[in-house]
Amino acid sequence: DGGEVQSFDESGNICLKRKRTGGEITVKFEGVPHYLLPDDAEMQALSYGAQEPSELLVETECPIWVYYVPPPSEDDDDSPGTDRNPEDEEEEEAEGTVFVCLDREQIPSEALEVCGQIVDVSGRCANFQLDGSSMGPFEMKRLATSPSQSSSSGSESTCLLASLRFQMKDIEGYTYHARSPSPLKVRTEEFGGCELQRLLACPQAVGAYRPNPLPPLHLSVSSACCGVCAFPGASFEAKRNFSKHLDGSDGLGPWKVKRKRGGGRLKLTFDGIPEVLVPGGCQELSLSYDNHKPDELKVEVLCPFWIYYEPPEEEEQEEEDEDAALPPLMVTVACNPEQVSMEALPLGGTIRCPGAANETLELPGNSVGPFYFRRDPAKVDSSSLCLLAYVDFTDLRPPEGYNYRAKETSPLL
Repeated sequence: DGGEVQSFDESGNICLKRKRTGGEITVKFEGVPHYLLPDDAEMQALSYGAQEPSELLVETECPIWVYYVPPPSEDDDDSPGTDRNPEDEEEEEAEGTVFVCLDREQIPSEALEVCGQIVDVSGRCANFQLDGSSMGPFEMKRLATSPSQSSSSGSESTCLLASLRFQMKDIEGYTYHARSPSPLKVRTEEFGGCELQRLLACPQAVGAYRPNPLPPLHLSVSSACCGVCAFPGASFEAKRNFSKHLDGSDGLGPWKVKRKRGGGRLKLTFDGIPEVLVPGGCQELSLSYDNHKPDELKVEVLCPFWIYYEPPEEEEQEEEDEDAALPPLMVTVACNPEQVSMEALPLGGTIRCPGAANETLELPGNSVGPFYFRRDPAKVDSSSLCLLAYVDFTDLRPPEGYNYRAKETSPLL
């Protein structure tokens, strides 16, 4: 009242003059954040009588905010051309950090709520359960104690914040590790005084969420016909400058790649393999995975083939005597559609391939292909020849006026 400015002594007290008949005094606090004062107000009206009370108590509040700052997200660019090799040793992953603060304005925008509890190991205030719906504020207030309890407890003279422990629950993919000893306790023991004033200056990390190890992820490239993929001069490139030659010089796989936390997509670019053999029909392929599955990303180079015959040339037909034998027709098999002529005609019949998942293939007679065989590992071992070497072309249905005779020894064998 009256604009008189006074400062607190070391015990936090100010001596004021009592009016004989009592009265009310209005106090304006400076240097104390308004959100720590009762009713969030810098101006406090305090009443007193002629004799009582002997002391006017203004208790600052202690609103605790607890939040979690997740680690920065990993690079989302899984395409070729970045600067790390997924076959390198696993890099140490960033941790998420749990902070405590008093000023809500200090909480970053990316902060998240946490589940767990705030425990006072000294028993001077109630514990708080954090259900993940709010970051705070959680009001830390001393429980009422008897004079005997107060004098017998050495912790009564220590700032309450020093006795708080932050016990958070684990979250998916991460395990919580509290900082021990508590940094609030360490600072109080080292510097003494009130921890609240230091915590006002900036948030304090009290624990970390450390990532749980992810299972390994492997990549393999094989062919549907041989079980291996050996193309002279062919290669593929995955993310982070990870490339392998498919001529056997870099092994036959599987190769270890990095599994990104949260899952992602591994983009592959093939070179030297015809697009028709790559799933999807283009040189680029994208494979998805999550935190746990699959164990292996498998790329299977396809085994398509076209089977057809070509009619005799028209001039040749016109010159032939009606009683003469028809010119022979050649049945052709190709694995490259660019090699199939425009005049190609389809055949009917049955093709058999021992060792394939579908050993019998019926040709409808209205299409030249593509048709597919796929190796069945349960039927053939890795030392077997290419699946195409076992294809039986003896049961084809020839066009009208012709008989079909397969070559005694398959040229593919």
